[in-house]
Amino acid sequence: MQVIFPNNNEEEFQRVAKEINAGPLLMVYPFSKMPAKAYLVPPSKLATIKKGPLAFVKSPSSVRSVVEQKRTDVLFDIEDEPKKDKFTERRSGLNHIIANLMAKNEIAYGISLSSIIQSKYQTQKLGRIQQNVMLCNKFKVRVLVSSFALRPMELRAREDLLAFARVLKVRYLFSQKDPLP
Repeated sequence: MQVIFPNNNEEEFQRVAKEINAGPLLMVYPFSKMPAKAYLVPPSKLATIKKGPLAFVKSPSSVRSVVEQKRTDVLFDIEDEPKKDKFTERRSGLNHIIANLMAKNEIAYGISLSSIIQSKYQTQKLGRIQQNVMLCNKFKVRVLVSSFALRPMELRAREDLLAFARVLKVRYLFSQKDPLP
């Protein structure tokens, strides 16, 4: 499943997705637009939404407060911590307590391929993602590996996303019920 953030260019996204065999598209719209299958919800508005459409939350300053609320479906870009990593640990935004809460509240961890490609510090971001995936596997948290594209040219083929998930050793994909071998 490709998660995209269209801006009045849905037809172009669909055309490019068909050309590269990107698979089904899930169009995520800002919270103010109604109706939609999925929303990008700011953490401050989480208390006002009800269960129904998928709620995506991008890198809040307080990850734990968002995870404790059961209204979030996918939490992504939490590894974008502006602080530097310490010598012996990474500031990946996820720890065993938050991972346990995510598993309990059935919140998926989203990995954005577009933000990795556009990142100034790709190796640091990949290291943080690897650590988060390791915690997600341990606590059986579902992981959504997608392009999270803002423009149609940021879409990736479905096979590329699955290969990236295999490289990261993701065991519990968001779209599958059974763990990967």
